[in-house]
Amino acid sequence: MQPLIQGLVFIVDDDASVREALAWLLRSRRLASEHFGSAD
Repeated sequence: MQPLIQGLVFIVDDDASVREALAWLLRSRRLASEHFGSAD
């Protein structure tokens, strides 16, 4: 049986809509993500 989550991806982008779109795409591939508006 495969784990539900296969990895963790950090998304850093100043555009909230880009962060949300990437998070949605990654979830569809069973990848967890954390997103941030900047690298600071």
